[in-house]
Amino acid sequence: MHKILWIMPNKKKGNSGIFKYNKELIKIKTKNSTIKTIYTGNNNLYFFTFLFKFLIIPFYLIFNSHKFYTLVMPEEGYAFLRIFSFSRKNILIVHDYRKIFSNNNLIKFKEKVKQIYIDINFLFSKKFNKIIVPSNFTKKLVSKHLFINSDKICVIPNIINFYNKKPKYDKKFKTLKNLKKSSQIVLTITSNETRKNLNQLYLIARECNKTNFIIVGNLNDKLNLKNVFYFKNLSDENLIYLFRMSNIYLDVSLFEGFGRSLIEAQFFKLKVVCLKTKINQEILKNSANLIGINSKASEICKLLNKRDSKKLKTKYYDNAKKFFSSTIHKNYKKNINEI
Repeated sequence: MHKILWIMPNKKKGNSGIFKYNKELIKIKTKNSTIKTIYTGNNNLYFFTFLFKFLIIPFYLIFNSHKFYTLVMPEEGYAFLRIFSFSRKNILIVHDYRKIFSNNNLIKFKEKVKQIYIDINFLFSKKFNKIIVPSNFTKKLVSKHLFINSDKICVIPNIINFYNKKPKYDKKFKTLKNLKKSSQIVLTITSNETRKNLNQLYLIARECNKTNFIIVGNLNDKLNLKNVFYFKNLSDENLIYLFRMSNIYLDVSLFEGFGRSLIEAQFFKLKVVCLKTKINQEILKNSANLIGINSKASEICKLLNKRDSKKLKTKYYDNAKKFFSSTIHKNYKKNINEI
């Protein structure tokens, strides 16, 4: 049986998009392969992640990688480990290529350091037999800017899987108990990164003062408004609870490699309002409300306050179905078999 060594991110990152992407692919590959997973630690302290990534895993690969036909790296920040691998086939998963965005925008110092680290890792990208990406948008960027033959790059979209998971109330949600059922509830999952475009999100929240905003993410800058509620460190079950109580999913991110949370929102039949970027047009087609980057906050408020019919909600769910495990396995079987 085909033996695969699959390196995973830190176990404590189980709710991240990167972790979920790898986990769902492993579930599919387990059906016809023997897979051993190695986690980059099991502790929130960065020291332990650093220790595993730059010391323990390299030594493990030197002495054990030859026992596996295939080695899979979970994301682009692991590409340097290729020099320690003696597996016959080496595969790198690249979730996005944001160098162009970083070069054209004023990003934070921490993001600049991360970009330098990723750029160094990309120097090893040509040493991999195959590169897996989540979208055609990312494939084109990787092929063009890393000078990699497109035949070497396989597209396997994110897999959305909320089955066997139930909504779970958390005591921190008690601040939401007085929200009027008649009011619109807008959900956003975001971060401090420049590309997440927080300034525009906050402009919209200020303008739409009669609309409630639930913002999920570990943020430094927060608005002190009665209609804005912040949460962080939530489980999938907690997110399901928030998805089900919301009416709309708003995303003003300027750059994504896929946009997983948009499809997750559609799984719960939420109207998605997002920027008209290339990746959003690819994964959402005509199932979302695409807005211009320079759209006025007042115009977006009108869109947020517009109610959807049952027919439209079915349309949202139908698009999410394209990213179910069974659908991805069927439509991307050839690419999955490359692993």
